[in-house]
Amino acid sequence: MPRQRLDLDSYLNEISKRSHRGGRQADAPGDDHGSDMPVAPSMAGADEAVDWFVDRMRVPGPPPFLFLIGGPGNGKSFLGKRVVEDLNLAEEPGSSQSTATKAPHKRSYRYRTEHRELLLVNDATFHLDGGFPLMGEVEECIRDAKALVVNVNRGILVEELNSHAKPANGGVPLGSAIVRWASEGEISESDPISFDGHDYRLEGRDDCDSRDFLDWLRIDSPVGEIVVAVAFLDRCSLFELRPGASRPTAEEPPMPQGKYRISRFDKRVEGEVDCQSCGGSLLSEVVNECPNPPDDGLELIDPIRCNLEALRHEEVRAGVLRIFRAAELLATGSWRMTYRDLWNAIELLIRGRPPATGEPTSPTEWIVENQPRSEAPGLDRLLVLLRLAQSRFHQAIYGARPCPLDDSGPARRTRIVEFLEKADPVRDAISGSHGQSASSDQTKGWASKVLQAFEGGREAGESILEAVSTELDEDDPMFKAVTAFDVELDEVVVHCLDEWGNDPRHKKNFQQLLSWYAEYLLRLYATANGIPAFFRELVAWTEVWDTSSDPQGASEVLDEEVMTLLFPGYPDDDRGRLLVPAFGARAKPLTESTTEPVFAKGFVTPQAVAWRTDGDFLELVVEVRGEEFSLGFDFAILREASACGGNQVGVTDQSHVSVPKLERFRSSMLNAPNAQTLVVERDSVERIGTRHG
Repeated sequence: MPRQRLDLDSYLNEISKRSHRGGRQADAPGDDHGSDMPVAPSMAGADEAVDWFVDRMRVPGPPPFLFLIGGPGNGKSFLGKRVVEDLNLAEEPGSSQSTATKAPHKRSYRYRTEHRELLLVNDATFHLDGGFPLMGEVEECIRDAKALVVNVNRGILVEELNSHAKPANGGVPLGSAIVRWASEGEISESDPISFDGHDYRLEGRDDCDSRDFLDWLRIDSPVGEIVVAVAFLDRCSLFELRPGASRPTAEEPPMPQGKYRISRFDKRVEGEVDCQSCGGSLLSEVVNECPNPPDDGLELIDPIRCNLEALRHEEVRAGVLRIFRAAELLATGSWRMTYRDLWNAIELLIRGRPPATGEPTSPTEWIVENQPRSEAPGLDRLLVLLRLAQSRFHQAIYGARPCPLDDSGPARRTRIVEFLEKADPVRDAISGSHGQSASSDQTKGWASKVLQAFEGGREAGESILEAVSTELDEDDPMFKAVTAFDVELDEVVVHCLDEWGNDPRHKKNFQQLLSWYAEYLLRLYATANGIPAFFRELVAWTEVWDTSSDPQGASEVLDEEVMTLLFPGYPDDDRGRLLVPAFGARAKPLTESTTEPVFAKGFVTPQAVAWRTDGDFLELVVEVRGEEFSLGFDFAILREASACGGNQVGVTDQSHVSVPKLERFRSSMLNAPNAQTLVVERDSVERIGTRHG
């Protein structure tokens, strides 16, 4: 059936419904939205896992189990719906289980197929009045030989395990053992588990050291071998290359083929990572299928039309996708953008700033209502253009501050803006002109190509935008991001700056407009080129991850900075040891000469640092006198390490996040049995011996 062609307002409304504010955040079996919006590839391994389950359902034999695990918005419900549609199932009347709280979907659905019954738990996040029923549902399906599909958030599995008391005889219930395996990958019992008068033996994979995005468990049962497959929908980023999986059969579930990898941030262009990623595929399809705004012959100044014009260039989309990936890596914690987040971001890219209270919800109506009434390039026209400019894609995704001259106020903040603003290039606009090749010289920045146009020497009436363009290479992506809107804005801004520049009465207006416009062009250039805030740090972090993920690889990129951060030496100790007060309220190292005696633990600086990778996580490992100590190496720790040099520890805007983590790391070292016990006073560092027996 051909796709229904929507107008722009309807199309953007469909996008909005799939974001956090919409009513179609999740699919459910039987939903018929009547919309033919683009569909992205599912998370790594998910389609293959569903194919295996569907094939297994079509043949007789023991029932298959499938767990789809991930956070809200990762596509679990969509995949559950696909199972039902592929098998052409109809729900049994009155068989579904409602939730204890009001929700748009039911918790579970029951179906009967040719070979067996099927229980689909569409979202185990919904708790019933009876507590946490998932373990009971697992055991029901094993006892009655029913097939099972479970869509669940990781946190719910943990809650189930914590809420389930261990029986007095010390055994582990079968349902609990399976849920624990799904959550943690561990099989808690090596001996058979007794359930309902039968013994069951669980056998997991033994061919991998760490868990991938796919896994399986075999259960030796009275009805034969039950295979439980699990797909983790939150293990891989939407903006990295999708790792492959083996082609499943009815007998064998799919397995990962190749490891998930993080691309080095300075190598993404040549690797075509952005256009080939799941997120890149969806963005490309949505933008290219989006209808243009209506052309009523009004010659409107339309930032939405210009957003579409720019985003239909692959180079500009690639720049945006690199910004999205940077925001994930810069976020403290385990945040990754879900499909729901991505739909929200796409809405911002096309529509621009969300409507404020009292404004038209129709994008086309909003554009018509916000047209300049004056043709003259003066203040009246400028104020309207400033308001429209906040809907340009490179302003909207960061929630960029409006020009103080524009009294419409800041845009309504959304969840996705709170994350993307961390990657706002203006936060880290370092002078230099190396752009994407900044990794070749870590002391150079990228902002000079724009900032030089604002420096002295510009003649009256000379275009600032054209001055920036003369600094760019012929194939610079910014040329494809600049549209008629930006040319119009530049003309009016230049006129006002020239008019106010020599008038003391307009000094404040002049400064505010100049500052805002510099930020506007910096964002346009950097976003089109995929240069986020802290580009150099991201290059270093991804290089460490890239080399450390290879068992034969080793990186020395940050070794010196890391050693300075973790093991700052006491200035009066000729051995340069890390000295930490043994009874201090905080595990804060001694870095200045002390005038009073201090009882401390001493640690010799290790010769090298090691790294471990797990998905998007990077772990730093040091060995001190035969004992290993580890620290999660996230952006906050990276920033602190980057500020270290010359054996001196620096301070950054992330110190409030990193310092507690560093203190916990050093506190764990205090308990090490091999730590040296010392008394420190001025230039005296004396070791205290321990007498035994």
